[in-house]
Amino acid sequence: MKSAIAALLTVCAFVPATSQAAWHAIMLSGDDSIDNFDNSRVVLGGLLANKGLSLHNQHHLNSQFPDPLNQRDDQASLLGLSRSFSQLNINPKQDACLFYVSSHGKHGNGVYMKRAIDGELTPSQLNTALNWSCGSAPTVVLVSACYSGQFVQPLHADNRIILTAAAADRPSFGCSEDQEYTFWDGCIISQFEHSSTWEDLYQNVNQCISNKESAMGYPASKPQAYFGKNMRNLKLDFGAQP
Repeated sequence: MKSAIAALLTVCAFVPATSQAAWHAIMLSGDDSIDNFDNSRVVLGGLLANKGLSLHNQHHLNSQFPDPLNQRDDQASLLGLSRSFSQLNINPKQDACLFYVSSHGKHGNGVYMKRAIDGELTPSQLNTALNWSCGSAPTVVLVSACYSGQFVQPLHADNRIILTAAAADRPSFGCSEDQEYTFWDGCIISQFEHSSTWEDLYQNVNQCISNKESAMGYPASKPQAYFGKNMRNLKLDFGAQP
């Protein structure tokens, strides 16, 4: 899968850049066994749009399709993900990237992607894709899954913000049919409008998660964050120049 995604993403080098500064996002729900992942992706996409990240610039991918031979651009498959990365059309000098994924986590092997060849998206694969498509552009990565802290170190870069739902060795919670969203996604959604910067959002979400886990007697998931030196105090305003 590593070589396949790298080969498919090389087309990015030949795509003309956009003429105006803009944020571009890939929004991915990796599994359809429960509705939580899709619910979060759709609602968060609307919140991003309210903050200035045009729906036109959001590539939404889901795993809910009945026929794997009938490929569509919105499928969370290797082909769908590669197409979305290649269509970002990022000019690193003026544009910015956001990548969001909500799914089950695989301990030491990234996040579960039901329609991917290997059934996973690993930190190294995501880093390769971001390097090809976003390069040095300001980039925000949100990973909602158990063990998602494993994405922090491999994705370190001065131009990136990385927020994860849990530490690399910790589960996160809310992956059940009695929940509308996973705990972390629900906290992202509830705290989004009350946060002015990404650092604010991280702190607010951590408090929200701590309250939920304490109330239900769950062990701490310990959400993680990394703020590259070029991304400090970045406002949650996608209409502004990043």
